[in-house]
Amino acid sequence: MRTAEEIERTKESLKDALFALMTEMEYPSITMSEIAQKAGYGRATLYRHFQSKEDIIKFYFEKNNAIFQDLKSITIRSKDDFYEVIFRVFSTLKDNKEIVKLLISAHLEFMYLDFMNTALVRNFEQNGYTASRYSPYYFMGSLFNVSMQWVQNDCEESVKQITDFYYDHLFNVRLVP
Repeated sequence: MRTAEEIERTKESLKDALFALMTEMEYPSITMSEIAQKAGYGRATLYRHFQSKEDIIKFYFEKNNAIFQDLKSITIRSKDDFYEVIFRVFSTLKDNKEIVKLLISAHLEFMYLDFMNTALVRNFEQNGYTASRYSPYYFMGSLFNVSMQWVQNDCEESVKQITDFYYDHLFNVRLVP
């Protein structure tokens, strides 16, 4: 029987193979067989762990990005807590910008948004934040749009600069005619 560590290594290899193939070819044309071959496994091994390319990407979000796990543990009760979440999101995106760019080019950035919405809604519910049931979507929708544009601009601003910009606009919107 394979150990949990061996299973995780296999999944990581399959994930790495998918992202490597995404640098070489268009996402829709990548087959599950090509992913298995690139990783050095058979199709049966691939399908034992993942049923689709999208499942591999979900694995990436669930296991390989600390921000997604951290969001579950942060208690958002103040503006400072929001700042911390924003900073972590931008930091993680910068650290993973090449993969995020691959997702954007494959028109899969919605998977990031879906994952973050789920994590933030869960966080709001667990911490009793009840301003509105729409609050996590408002917060994540705007953060998603700004962060995707920032990544497409190759993270030109520092993490602190983009966090400060976003935070200021979230809490101090000033519309000038």
